[in-house]
Order: sequence, then C-alpha cells, then structure tokens
Amino acid sequence: EWLDKPLISVQTTPGNLPRPHTELVGDLADLQRRVSNLSDNRVVTLTGSGGVGKTRMSLEVGWLVIDELVDGVWFVELASIADPDAVDAAIAATLGARPQPGMSLTESIIDWCLGRRMLLIVDNCEHVLQPVLDLVAAIVAACPTVTVLATSREPLGVPGEQVIRIPSLAPVFGEELFTVRAAAADNTFAPSPADEEAISAICARVDGIPLAIELAAARIRSLSPVELLERLDDRFRLLRGGGRGGLERHQTLRAAVTWSYQLLPEADQLLFDRLSVFAGGFDLRAAEAVCAGGDIDEYDVIDLIGELVDRSMVIADRGESGTRYRLLETLRQYGEERLDDRGETSLMRSAHAAYFADLLEQMYDTWCGPQQRAAEAAYVAEWDNLRAAHAWAVSMDDPVRADVIVALTRLHAFWRLRHDHEDWARRSIEIDGAGNRYRATVFSTLASWAFLHNDPGASEGFSARGLAAA
Repeated sequence: EWLDKPLISVQTTPGNLPRPHTELVGDLADLQRRVSNLSDNRVVTLTGSGGVGKTRMSLEVGWLVIDELVDGVWFVELASIADPDAVDAAIAATLGARPQPGMSLTESIIDWCLGRRMLLIVDNCEHVLQPVLDLVAAIVAACPTVTVLATSREPLGVPGEQVIRIPSLAPVFGEELFTVRAAAADNTFAPSPADEEAISAICARVDGIPLAIELAAARIRSLSPVELLERLDDRFRLLRGGGRGGLERHQTLRAAVTWSYQLLPEADQLLFDRLSVFAGGFDLRAAEAVCAGGDIDEYDVIDLIGELVDRSMVIADRGESGTRYRLLETLRQYGEERLDDRGETSLMRSAHAAYFADLLEQMYDTWCGPQQRAAEAAYVAEWDNLRAAHAWAVSMDDPVRADVIVALTRLHAFWRLRHDHEDWARRSIEIDGAGNRYRATVFSTLASWAFLHNDPGASEGFSARGLAAA
C-alpha cells in the first residue's frame, strides 16, 4: 500500500531532479493514483491557474516514479527562457546532449534520448508553447521509452496528450498548508480557535491557491490570522513575499496572475476583463449578451471562452443543466482592475444589470408555473449575479431596475429564506421611485420580512406605504 507521505530516498539513478524544500501538502493518494500508470502515457500535461502548484506537483511525481526509471528523471525549467529559439538549447544543456555532426539540435536531443527509459519534465511551457510542442512531438514519435511530463497554463496540443488539471486545494489541505507554513515562519505560532476560523476563511477567500496561502502564512510574523483576514480585500498588495529566492513571479500574487494575463492574446484579455463583472458564475448566453460589442463579436465569444478555459483563466463546470463558467475570485479581482483601466467598468456593469433584470422576467414567469423546479435552480445559480446587478442599479440611482430585481426575486427569497433580500429592498426604497409600478411590491416585500421577524408595527407601516405607492 501507498504510504501517507512519499519517502524521498537517496537518488541512485541518473538525472537532475531537484529535491523539494518542503513536504507536499495536498491529496497525495489522488496524486499517486494519477501517476500509477504514468509510463503508459507518452505525454502528460499538468495544467492549472498561476500559483496552483503545478511545478511542485511535477517534482513530487518525479520522486514517486524515479525508482522505476533506470535512466532517471530530468527536469528542465523554462520560465527564464525568453527566446523561443533557445528552448532546444536549454533542454539539450540539461540533458547533456551534444550536437552531433550532420544533425540539427532537435535531432541530437532525440538521438540522446533513444533507448533510454526516462521521464523528461518540462516546466513552465506556456510562454514558449510552439517550440516545446514541436520538440515534444518529435521526441515521443521517435523514442517509445521516453515519457514527457509538462507543466503549462494550457495543454501542449500533442497527439495522445493526457491533460491533468491541478485544482486549487480543498479546504482541509489549504488550512493544513497555512498552518504548516506559518509555523515555519514563526515557530511560536499556535493558532487559537479564533485563528483557526480566520485561517479557514483566508483559504476560502484566496480560492485555495497554494501560492496565495503561502504568501499569507509568511505574514504571520507581523499579523495574526484574524488581522490578515481583515486586510484581504487588498490581497494583491498584502500577499507579497519577502524571500529573495525563486522566480520573481512567485514572490507576489499579482506577479503570478500578471504572468498568465500577459500571455493572453488581446481579444482574450478583453473578454477576460469583461467577464469580471459576473459574480459567482455565468453561462454562455449571458457572456454573449453582456460581453459582446466593440472588438468582440457575439459569435466569437464561444471560441474566446474556450481559449480562456484552455489557458486556465476560466473554469468550466459541467452539470445537468449545462456548462457554467466562473473565474477564481483572485483572477476576477484582477480582471476588474484591468476593466477599470480600460474605462469600461460602467458600460459592462450596466449591460450586466440590464441582462439579469430582463432574464428575471423569464425566470419569474417560469417560477410561477409547472417548470418551477427548473426556475428555482436558475435562481440559485444566478443569485450572486442578481445581487451584483441590484447593487449596481442602486449605485446608479436607477429605481426602476433596482425595484424590478427586488420584486421578481421575492418569492424565491421567501422560499429560501434569503434574508439578504431584505437589505436589497431597504436599499431600493432609499432611491426616489415615485411613479414606479414596482415600488408597491418592494414595500410589500419589506412588510413580509418584518412579519417574519415578528415585528407587526414595521409590517403595518411598510404595508401602508405600499398601498400609498399603489
């Protein structure tokens, strides 16, 4: 049986596999299952968003299988390679493959690999994807005993490639990582029950991204977990590392996200920025309605979203009701900043609010009919977007749209006891909505919430205002 933690023994095989500085925190049993048949695959690519731990995972995979490979595990780091033409040279230098007379450098690398039973790990390929693809395809075509493990924000596109997405850490592992790294930063750290609650909240707020968790834990020398949590709204400024080693883009959360963003084509960047107006998630129809316009044609949205999913900037969740997309909150906040830089925030938020106000008309009619269960599922899926749309309408002093959203969400809100809905209604009546045909329903909604709170005086007062508005 597999051990709980892999044991790294003395390396007796050839190769240059670095030793991890820290023990891996995560679902090791799942990782071991994934690599149990690694040698049966020619190309395996670990994909995932920036800071999710692809490099660390590749090292762990290498150490798990190293004793099975007589010719070793070879690790090539490409993050510092700016020139695509230098990829072959970097790999050749790592392997010690010298140019052979009459052969190109690629052919010399293949000649060196022939007959060797080995694993070649090619780390951080996304910015030099084409030359990596060309070389890897040539290696696997000519060398049947070589397996290539790549890490990249997107798949290589090599025939027969197995793509393994590295997700963010589950809450239990995120909390363990924070505690372990915090103790390493300050050996006096002993979390209290309040600290443990804050740690759990911190890990959730940073989407379980290992890099973000480690950067937060490094702050424990000067801030308690509770104080860290209070300052996480400005996460890009707070989560900066103080270490002098490692890649520059691993020193700050912003640098890691910027690295991914800058590799996107301009059209992908524009759509990514516009998608940041969605809260919780969205479907393709919503993305087309809200984000199309200007340099993005509605018919192009489906392809651009597919590219963002491939590049680990957008997550696709497939369910019974279809595919919904979402951005990790850390990425969404970054996109919000870029959208503001473009001067499109007001335009996109207004389009978002208009779309969901119109969608509510359909959802409400469906809820009051034989398809109520399907409509109820839609309300659940879109609640965060409806909240955001209402908040924007209030901020823009748009009482009609704000009241529409309150009125057409009230039945679902009462059914689900969503008490935040009461706050929506209260904020709506702070805007002058005289003559607005939905205003009476907003007062009726507040009367109902007051009744549920056992406050008959307030309920009667709101009812009277509702009758007057009607």
